Amino acid sequence: ARYRQTRLHKTVELPSDKQYIFGVHPHSTIPTFVSIALMTEGCNFSQVFPGIKRLGLAASSNFIFPIWRETYLWLGYVDASKRTALNVLKRGLSLVILIGGEQEMIKAKPNE
Repeated sequence: ARYRQTRLHKTVELPSDKQYIFGVHPHSTIPTFVSIALMTEGCNFSQVFPGIKRLGLAASSNFIFPIWRETYLWLGYVDASKRTALNVLKRGLSLVILIGGEQEMIKAKPNE
């Protein structure tokens, strides 16, 4: 989070006994820095939102290649399908979604 100036901004207190869907913006062309900072303790998530357990949603293409897949699973990501997201919520966990997704990656223009 220090290298890429990623900050987690809390606007209200969130009780840890509820579920949440955290929207992260911008998605950017290469969301790796935001992903790692948010899904690890790079942004001090556990201090900012104590007791809230979360999984992140990632594009299905991230789960094709074994080493890449294992890295995403280790970081706390699951496939971004509707079925998987609903299962995560049924398990009582919160979700992290990088808004914009692949469309934002494809249409992004440097310095705009």
